[in-house]
Amino acid sequence: MSRFPHHWRPRHLRGVSAVAVLLAGCLLSAGCGKAPKLAAEDKPAIDALQSYHGAHKLDNQGRVIELTLEGKHVDDLALDHVKALTALRRLSLYGASVTDDGIAKLHSLPRLEALGLADTQVTDNALLHLKKSPALAHLWVSKNGKITNKGLEALKRDLPGLVVYRQ
Repeated sequence: MSRFPHHWRPRHLRGVSAVAVLLAGCLLSAGCGKAPKLAAEDKPAIDALQSYHGAHKLDNQGRVIELTLEGKHVDDLALDHVKALTALRRLSLYGASVTDDGIAKLHSLPRLEALGLADTQVTDNALLHLKKSPALAHLWVSKNGKITNKGLEALKRDLPGLVVYRQ
């Protein structure tokens, strides 16, 4: 029940709850479903990555939080641009031609939570670089015979909450 008498509301709003009016106003002022615009700080990296035909997702501030760069055409040069996406949380490099040295470039991503390295040629040496990624919680390394159980166990000691998907 409203604290104000019924007759205080404009005639066209009588019967509409105050909550509904507030919600509609909030949606209209927020842009109601508009997709966020790519943030200026991420635009140079995304522009440079266009030739790799990747896909990305943005947060509400327009920062890139998810990036998919998959296939043999994706190389260490792509990671030169990826490292500039400091809000990145999820990165898939499935089937990429990245190397251990390329993976070393990812240490500048403080929010990286999930990394897909399935069907790549990276080795245990790449895992040494990943221990500098404190937010890393999920790692996919299936179809990769160059990463050993010993290397994964060492990484898990440095990142105790890490879940590794190896199938």
